Amino acid sequence: MNKPSQRVEQDELRTRMRATGMSHHEIAIEFARRYRLRPRAAYRVAHGWTQQQAADRINAHAVRAGLDPDGTAPMTAPRLSEVENWPRPARRRPTPQILALLAEVYGCDLHALVDVDDREHLPPADVFLINGMRRPPDGVAASSTASSITLAGKRWGTTTERPVDVAFSAARAGQAPAPHPAGPADEDNVIIFPQLAPDGRIVLMPLDRRGFLRGLGLTAASGAALSPLATMPPRSSSIDPRVVDHFARLRAVLAENDNLFGPRQVITTAQEQAGLIAAHLRHGTSSRPQRQTLLHIQTQFTDLLGWLHQDSGDHATAGYWLDRALEWSHRAGDPKATVFILARKSQLAADRGDPDEAVDVADAALTSAEPTGRLAAIAATYSAHGHALRGEKTTCLTLYDRAHDILDQAGPDTDPWGEFFSPAYIEVQRAHSLAALGDYPAAATGFRTAIDGLPSAFHRDRGVYLAREALAHAGAREPEQAATLGLNALTVGASTHSGRIMTSLRSLRDAVAGWQTVPQVREFRQAMDQVPTAITV
Repeated sequence: MNKPSQRVEQDELRTRMRATGMSHHEIAIEFARRYRLRPRAAYRVAHGWTQQQAADRINAHAVRAGLDPDGTAPMTAPRLSEVENWPRPARRRPTPQILALLAEVYGCDLHALVDVDDREHLPPADVFLINGMRRPPDGVAASSTASSITLAGKRWGTTTERPVDVAFSAARAGQAPAPHPAGPADEDNVIIFPQLAPDGRIVLMPLDRRGFLRGLGLTAASGAALSPLATMPPRSSSIDPRVVDHFARLRAVLAENDNLFGPRQVITTAQEQAGLIAAHLRHGTSSRPQRQTLLHIQTQFTDLLGWLHQDSGDHATAGYWLDRALEWSHRAGDPKATVFILARKSQLAADRGDPDEAVDVADAALTSAEPTGRLAAIAATYSAHGHALRGEKTTCLTLYDRAHDILDQAGPDTDPWGEFFSPAYIEVQRAHSLAALGDYPAAATGFRTAIDGLPSAFHRDRGVYLAREALAHAGAREPEQAATLGLNALTVGASTHSGRIMTSLRSLRDAVAGWQTVPQVREFRQAMDQVPTAITV
């Protein structure tokens, strides 16, 4: 068996560490030790960013902070590499200003980015400035915020953003939540939660984590947030029913917000909840029925995490979580969950461009599923797309017809697996496959039908289908329509940070490159060229 690449190994280790509640600071320390990374590289890798991804975030933050008002994007991947590796080679020295900017982006204390080699080679003036910046007291770990950084009397970053207590009743009435009286809080206590304003705008609200739980009704009478860990029972006792209800309700909320706004703001909370469930399984009840209930919910959370990372374009981490979901489905004794996760692994394999695995795993799911159940139709659908990627059109279209036939025979299904699945979903997947097979006009028609019938709550999916419809029009040599749809999809991609949307749009940018005399194409390509500084992906 081939040893996985170091990047894959680091992705899996980071995911495991975050799932247990470890901070980026703790991950950076471990990565620096294990992989012999310089401190600036360790903090970047702790976040899972490539040098280019980090450079894009640094440039975007510099624009927001007023340090790069013209948007010249001075940080590049090669320049960041030099900053990370200095003083060996001694090419580009990390100035105090650059260090402060990195600390803001990485969410750490500036002093954590400087080690003894740096201090021994930095000019005395730089050391003097760095020493003059506030640092945590001895024995206190570097915070996950940049609140300790002060430069020229003004802290960089979004100093006016304050966490707010969630008032769900007010939100339902179309009112904005009231600001929390506290000052800036660290990111571990804040959830950036998108809200749909009454005028249709998407507003990103910084929410106090305890207020968020309080808004869900997950607080004790005293007002303190109900923590599943704090109320964890002794090993021999049963689990408080409120804990199970907490996990079930929160997962539903997170899934709904992903449908509306994309994965970026959901991942951290979902990982935390998966870690809490795992802790309950280790230290909570010994009752088999109750453990099965928790394992069932854990499988749903890890499937959600797989999906969130898949939509973010992080296929390695998505695969890690789907592997965990498959394991937990077996431990829960839930054969339907096992079939669904196998089908999901087929979908992920197709996104990775591996048609053989997509077909193999989907066929395994199809073999294991009830012949006339919804899960069999899902497996047939994903198998169909795998065959499309192989160029096997007849088999592909036959499987789509089979999926429709199965779904027509399927009775009501109260299980949570594949609740999104419908005849319309089969057709949008057929359109995706037709594009892969080169039948671009039919694909464009299929995507347009899907978009017209899509519920308004599926904001992110609308962007995915718009981007894919645009690619189909490009394939059909209709550049004006392709570029116009691409601009519409880019708006959704900017608000949801969906990797699926942005991957399709990057392909579209290349596909329409030959029509740069078309005004719509020029506008779309110019907009895409601004993505690194306009969108933090």
